[in-house]
Amino acid sequence: MSKFNSKTTKTIFLALITIFVIFLSEFIYTVKNQPVYFQHISLLYHLKQTKIKAHFNQPQQSFSHFIKAAEIKLNLPTEEKIQDNTQELLLSLQLPNNQSEYSGIFKNLDFKTLSPYNSSITKWSKVFYFLGLKISGQEKKELAIPFFQTAVNLAPSWGHFHVELANLYLILNQKQQAQKILHSCLQYKFPKKDCQEYLDQNINQNISETVGFREQKITKEI
Repeated sequence: MSKFNSKTTKTIFLALITIFVIFLSEFIYTVKNQPVYFQHISLLYHLKQTKIKAHFNQPQQSFSHFIKAAEIKLNLPTEEKIQDNTQELLLSLQLPNNQSEYSGIFKNLDFKTLSPYNSSITKWSKVFYFLGLKISGQEKKELAIPFFQTAVNLAPSWGHFHVELANLYLILNQKQQAQKILHSCLQYKFPKKDCQEYLDQNINQNISETVGFREQKITKEI
């Protein structure tokens, strides 16, 4: 009887091992041949965690998941132009503190516009812009620069982000850097006029605006 039980147990064990190996091989095959599918799943997971952590007022953890989601998004196919150093800049971003005010931005994320099935990455730029805007009001204004720059990198065809970043540099008495941002903007067809106007009317005359003076336009147009 004990021999029979031992033999049965061994047979079941070998059967389970076989099933596991088959499942594992199928999983590996799927990962290799359908990597985008798993990137979509991972992106959605991190977006979900972003909102969950924000709901529990954990902005740093929420931000960490959002950065991971954005990193995955950068590796998905898109027809939009993204600046070369965007991924390095993205991974260098840090929230300056754990204030609950940042959680509100993550709570209000629109899954539809940030979905992996939406090929546009422009909507992601708005999140980094609004984070920068919040930081500029809560902390030292210079801490908002990398967030505004990320918005520019993700949506270089939108003049509003270039202008906001240049304006912030002008406020910080970094006129040369502001000019550099706008001259870079001039290489793009659509924001060229907008950036040229701000260069002529503000930068060249040393007239800065308040941080966020393009907020309404960004909210409405992008």
